[in-house]
Amino acid sequence: MSPPPDAADLLPPRLALPAAGMSMPSYQTLHRRGQLPPGFFGAIENGKRLLSHRGMLALTAHRVVTGYRLEIGELPPAAFLVWADWWLRSRGTAKPVRELWLRFYGRPGDPDSKVSLLPNADVLDKEPAPGALLTIRFDLDEIFGRAERALADLASERETWEGLAGDE
Repeated sequence: MSPPPDAADLLPPRLALPAAGMSMPSYQTLHRRGQLPPGFFGAIENGKRLLSHRGMLALTAHRVVTGYRLEIGELPPAAFLVWADWWLRSRGTAKPVRELWLRFYGRPGDPDSKVSLLPNADVLDKEPAPGALLTIRFDLDEIFGRAERALADLASERETWEGLAGDE
C-alpha cells in the first residue's frame, strides 16, 4: 500500500461520503465487512476515520458499479485505489489514465476464464488481447471528475453566523 497521505489530503466523512455518492450506513457496512483496507483512511481524529482523497475516489467508482446493481468480484472498493492513484498522478501528463477497461476472456466464474483490467489503449505499450466475451468501460475522468466537483461544492458551502456585532 502507498504511504499515508498528508494532512491536506484527508477528508472528513461529512464531505467525502456525499461527494462519493455514498451514505454512512453503506460505508459502515463496507467497513464491517473488511472491504475498506487501511489505504482508504489517513488518520483517526476525535474517533472519526478521515478518508484519504484517493479513498474517496475509490468509493465513488465502487458506488458507480453497485449503483448499476453489478457485483464484480475483481472490483471491490480497494481495487479502485490503484486506479485513483494512476488517474491522480497522470493528470496533466502526455498520457493520462482516463479509462478503466474490464475484459472477461471466457465466461465469468469459469475456471479457464481470464480477466483483464487495463487503462485506455493510448497509455498501453501494446493493444489488449482480442477475443473478450464481455467488456466494460469505466470513464474515470467522468467518475472521478464528478466526485471532485461535488467535493469542491460541498467544501465551499460555509456556515455563517449573523449575530450581534456588539455595542459600538
